[in-house]
Amino acid sequence: MTTAEKIYRTMEELPEPILHEVLDFAEFLKQKKSTGTSKSGNLAKRI
Repeated sequence: MTTAEKIYRTMEELPEPILHEVLDFAEFLKQKKSTGTSKSGNLAKRI
């Protein structure tokens, strides 16, 4: 199973308000990537 499939299956179980938060975060990551300011590596390791 691909990562996208795992994400999709997990999303199917979440309520709409949480899905909105997930979408906001995904759009943030997409914007961050497009501006070239993203750092490589796991977020948890950087915190």
